[in-house]
Amino acid sequence: MVDKIKDKIQKLLAKAERTDNEHERATFAEAAERLMVKWGIEAAELEATGEVKPEEIVEVRRVYRGDH
Repeated sequence: MVDKIKDKIQKLLAKAERTDNEHERATFAEAAERLMVKWGIEAAELEATGEVKPEEIVEVRRVYRGDH
């Protein structure tokens, strides 16, 4: 049963990655997260299968000048 849930989560995350629509992306990701919480599935478990990519770390630097 858990394998079916993991498969469903992976499919939802894949749909979230493929869409350009911000609202669809959020909806798919939220549905996947709800299932992960409900079933106690960690992101590392999904990443270990190789079908889900680990989250990318993004570093942004901004230089501000003037009074803030």
